[in-house]
Amino acid sequence: MLERVTQPGVGLDLRPFFRPHQAALVAGCALAVAVADIMLAHFVAAYVYSWTRAILPIAALLLLDGQRRRQPGSGWPSSTPYGGWRLWGQISLLVMALALLFWGALAWLSSMVAWLPRLAQLDPHDLPAWLLYACVLAPLFEEGVYRLLLCTALATCLRQRTVILISGTLFALLHIAYGNFALTNGVAGYLLAWAYVKSGSLWLPILWHSVGNLAILLAQVVLFQLAAN
Repeated sequence: MLERVTQPGVGLDLRPFFRPHQAALVAGCALAVAVADIMLAHFVAAYVYSWTRAILPIAALLLLDGQRRRQPGSGWPSSTPYGGWRLWGQISLLVMALALLFWGALAWLSSMVAWLPRLAQLDPHDLPAWLLYACVLAPLFEEGVYRLLLCTALATCLRQRTVILISGTLFALLHIAYGNFALTNGVAGYLLAWAYVKSGSLWLPILWHSVGNLAILLAQVVLFQLAAN
């Protein structure tokens, strides 16, 4: 199953469609947008909840589209992932199972080792507001910037592994800027970048991002209820 998508030639590779100076321009603009997003998330608290956040990826993507050649061919993002939804549905189930094992092991270690951070608790009354932000707005905005914009632009001049490394690292820095960095969302950035680069579909990392945030929120509610009892 995984061998169909882990080969180097599968997924985003826009290097054949851009001249070097064009690739440098779009990659540089995308990096600037991502850094600006991180800075604004750190210094302007209301920005992370604002629809104006979508202006950054939209503006930069217009520039990206304007720089590409007329016949992009294969290798460009698509609504349908490379290999089809059935294959990626199977991969998604595998990833969810591994994520549950990873999170369970991390939670157990946190209960055993005092210096490791523990998962926060969430009052069920606050769940609806958090569902809107964590499962709808954050996946749309963050995947728009750090996957659709950043990964696509970097794929014009860099190899897939480098694209994933840069996207995942900046995604981790974003959560440090938020003030809620954890090992889980640090690892998640690289996984989401891999999913986008290999599938070529933004819907896949949005779905993974949303489901992952939902699982964390529900776990926080369960911890709140256990503590209350």
